[in-house]
Amino acid sequence: VRSVMTPETAIVPNRMRTMVRRTKFDVRYDEDVEAIIHYCCKGREGWLTPEVIDVYLAMHKQGLIATAGTYRNGILIGGFWGLSIGPVLGIMSMFHLESNGGAAAITQFTEMVSQRGCRWSIIDFGHPGTIWDKFGTRAVAARDFSDLVTNELLKSASMEKATWVPNLELAPLTFSGSHRSLNNERAALDKQPVGLLRG
Repeated sequence: VRSVMTPETAIVPNRMRTMVRRTKFDVRYDEDVEAIIHYCCKGREGWLTPEVIDVYLAMHKQGLIATAGTYRNGILIGGFWGLSIGPVLGIMSMFHLESNGGAAAITQFTEMVSQRGCRWSIIDFGHPGTIWDKFGTRAVAARDFSDLVTNELLKSASMEKATWVPNLELAPLTFSGSHRSLNNERAALDKQPVGLLRG
């Protein structure tokens, strides 16, 4: 069973919205990726070994890792990171160095999702938990989750293909110098992307 959020279900609890406003945390996306991943394994034993971290950092260079970091006075105090494939984000782990540091990142992120202000339409929080329910997640069986993700990825790939219309009048028949691809976008598909919220 997976705990899944969509723009239709995303909810920001009033208490959490008030907390973020009063603390004046600054939440930034896709910054300090290596620091966020390392903080998530600091003081913990298990799956996030140095070798695994190197793999995820290599994936980050390919645009497959997303992060949200909470900052106070420019200092990182919490956040989370996840595996991003097209419109699907699987949150892998989160941390906090100060009270509400991680919660602030989730709160701001959920606000963005609810307003359809990001590229993700399916967010996998991993195993269901009471804390995620407060943000509007719903429990989805493994088979249903696989179908949901597959359909969303196919729909996204289809839309990207449909929006690309080559201009035959302007397209050159020959190239001189370096060849430029007519389409620089990369479609990254995974048979069964899952977010494993650990620790």
